[in-house]
Amino acid sequence: MSKREELLEKLEERFILGEISEETYKELNAKLLGKMKTSESPEQVKDKPEASVVIPTQYCPVCGRSIKQEQGFQCQNCKKVCHEDCRGEHPDGKALPICDTCAQEELTQKKAVTKKPAGVYKKFKSQILAKAIGKSTQYCPICYGFIEQGKGSECQNCKKACHEDCLGEHPDDKAIQICDTCAQEVLEKKEAMTKKPVYVPRAKPTIVSDDIYLKLFKLDRSNRPLKYTENDYEDNGDGTVTDITTGLMWQQSGANRGMGYYEAFDHVHKMNRHSSAGYKGWRLPTIDELMSLLEKDKNVNGQYIDDIFEKKQKWCWSADKHLHNKSWYVDFVAGRISSDSVKTINFVRAVRTCYHE
Repeated sequence: MSKREELLEKLEERFILGEISEETYKELNAKLLGKMKTSESPEQVKDKPEASVVIPTQYCPVCGRSIKQEQGFQCQNCKKVCHEDCRGEHPDGKALPICDTCAQEELTQKKAVTKKPAGVYKKFKSQILAKAIGKSTQYCPICYGFIEQGKGSECQNCKKACHEDCLGEHPDDKAIQICDTCAQEVLEKKEAMTKKPVYVPRAKPTIVSDDIYLKLFKLDRSNRPLKYTENDYEDNGDGTVTDITTGLMWQQSGANRGMGYYEAFDHVHKMNRHSSAGYKGWRLPTIDELMSLLEKDKNVNGQYIDDIFEKKQKWCWSADKHLHNKSWYVDFVAGRISSDSVKTINFVRAVRTCYHE
């Protein structure tokens, strides 16, 4: 392939990608073809028919359909040729011909810029002002005021520097100095733990055979609950979720991998040894406790559980045993209860009782 042929090929590629307009393409194409003519002898030129500009087939980047000659327009944003009916309106009202895809992107970016997350504005304002007056950019997470060097105190809970007057007493230990935000969080958790649950599921594991499981677990013939729990979930922000209705605290996600039934007990034992999420008292839930998480309808992830929980733990072991070396578990994909060999691989979503009289 000669150099001119390579140039023609690259020119055609740029035109198809929408990097150059049709007019520019024709002009450059004609120039390149003209140069090829002049490099030939007069006899060769005389014998050859007149060269014509070949316009390759173009496709609209919005709808994917082909664009016939003289039927498209060039988007002033992405510079690609589109159909007239694929034209969009500029979010700022500018009289610019842009495609519908670019119009949607401009609108999304505009919304992202104008959105003000709660609490962020004060934080950034404090940093900008601090920089302007030449002081440290450290600020109090409570009042967003500046903390001068040597004048702040550390919250013993979140370990952040705060103003002296923004520190409060720990609700359970007055000797511990914590910030007002942490004190409020401790009070809310304490209140949730002392709030009497509406329904307390069975917490003691048992052995259940096929003869009595429908009656004991209160299931219909399809192994689904006869009655669903009206949960009142609260995201604790530490990887746990509290259900005020049942007085139970759950792992928001659970084990990252599947495991056998007996390994599930070892996993929970390790959680307590390392005080997972800052708590002890974790255990493998009973079927009654796991059933309290089941929803009547599927969530956005296609599972019968509230989407406040992670979607990875699709099948979760219970502490309830079955006869013949089997155990019971909850299938959140099918929304029902089932049993299988203790060697079957299922996940763990541990639970602990957070309600105290």
